[in-house]
Amino acid sequence: MQKSINILLQGVIEGSENPSTVAWNQLLPTVFMDVKGRTGEAGGVRFNAKIVTFTADQPAKRSLFGMAAANSESSCLFGLCTGTLHKTRGPERYLHRKGVLTQQDSRSGNNGFKDIPPFVVNKILPYDTIIDILHNFPEGLLEYVLELKSNKKAKSELFVDKNSTISESSRLVKCSPFYEKMKRLRNATEKMNYFRVQIGLAAFVTNGISAKARLVIIALMLISNHIEVMRRAEENPDADLEAFLKETPDLRPFQMSWSHRLFQLTAEEASLSSGESYGCLHLSYGKLISNYSKNMTTSDYFFSEDDTNGYSCHRFVCVTIRNAQVVGIIAEPVRELPRNAQFDTLQLIETEMRGTSFETSASHLLTHARVYKGLVHGRLSEKRVVLPLTSLKGFAARMEHQSASYYIQVNGTPVQN
Repeated sequence: MQKSINILLQGVIEGSENPSTVAWNQLLPTVFMDVKGRTGEAGGVRFNAKIVTFTADQPAKRSLFGMAAANSESSCLFGLCTGTLHKTRGPERYLHRKGVLTQQDSRSGNNGFKDIPPFVVNKILPYDTIIDILHNFPEGLLEYVLELKSNKKAKSELFVDKNSTISESSRLVKCSPFYEKMKRLRNATEKMNYFRVQIGLAAFVTNGISAKARLVIIALMLISNHIEVMRRAEENPDADLEAFLKETPDLRPFQMSWSHRLFQLTAEEASLSSGESYGCLHLSYGKLISNYSKNMTTSDYFFSEDDTNGYSCHRFVCVTIRNAQVVGIIAEPVRELPRNAQFDTLQLIETEMRGTSFETSASHLLTHARVYKGLVHGRLSEKRVVLPLTSLKGFAARMEHQSASYYIQVNGTPVQN
C-alpha cells in the first residue's frame, strides 16, 4: 500500500451570519499561531502542518478578504472592480495587480477592497484561493469548461476544443425535457445541470478534446452529481436538515399519480401485471413516461436500489395499479458490460496517462466510476422485472455510444448553487 505523504485537512467555521472582516482579523492570527508550521508525531509518523488555502462561499470569502461586492461576470476575488455593483467584467487581478500590488490595494482600500485592511492578504492572495464548489462551481470553475461550447477563446489551454466536438456530442444526450432546457445557461443552476448531464456524458465519448481534459470533466461531473440531501431526508434526517426541510417543503415527497391507461402489452409484460397498467407515473422529482405513452420518449430511464443496496438502471415500461395503489413497476433492466469492456473510454484514458502526472488520477477515476452509485455503462437486457415503488431513487440521462450507453442518475436531490 502506498504511504500517504500529504494529507489535506479541512476545517469548517459555521455561523448564522457571515463574519465581518474585523472578526476574521481577530480570529485568523490565532489560527495561524496554533496550526501553521507546527510539527508533531502521531502513530509513529511525523508531520509538519501548513495552511495552504481558504475556501468559503462568496459572501463569506469577500468579508475574509475585505472586499466589496461586485456582481460582475468575473469574481471580485479574481478580477479588478471599482467596488460598486455593476455587470462589467474587469481586468484580471493576478495580471494587473500581482503580489505586493494586491497587498497595497488591501491596505489602501483600492481596486475592490474596502476600508478595513484584511489580515489574510498578507498570508494568501485572493486569486490563489480555490473556488468553493457548492456556491461558485457553476459560475467559477465551470466558466473554464463551458468555453468548450462557445466561439470564445478557451480560458485554459486544457479545454481547447477547436472543432466544437464536445458541444456536438452533448446534443446527443437523451434526458427529460426539464434537463434539456438547461442548455440555455441562463443562471448558475442551469450551468450546473447542463455541465453534470450533457457535458459530463459527452466527455465519455468525444475525442475532440485532450484525454486530460476529459479526465478532469468526468471527475468534476461525478463530484457535482453526488446524491445526498434526499436520501438523508427520507432515512434519518438530523435536526439541521429537518429545519432546512421546513423551509423547503418542495423537497418532501408529494402525493404521486398515474395516467395513460395501457391496454396492449407484450405477453411477458402482461403476465407480470397484476392490475391496471399505466404508461405515465408522476413523482415528486418528475414524470416517468413509457415508450407506450410517447414514442421516442426521453423520460423513461431511472435508477433503483434493492434490499442489498445494489444500485441499477432500468427502462420504465409501465406502473401497475390495483385498488388505487401502486402494486409495482414493470421495467427492463440495463445490463452492465463485462469489466474488461466497461468504461472503455476511461480505460483508454488511463493507458494514455501512464507516465504522466495524471496517471494516479486516471486510475482512481476509473475505479471510482465502476463503484459510483448512479453511473452505469451497459445495454438493455430485453427482459422484464417488477420493482417496488420504494426502490426508485431518481431519473437517468443516457448517452449512446457504439453498441452500449452511459447512464447517469440526474435527480433525486436538488443541486444547490
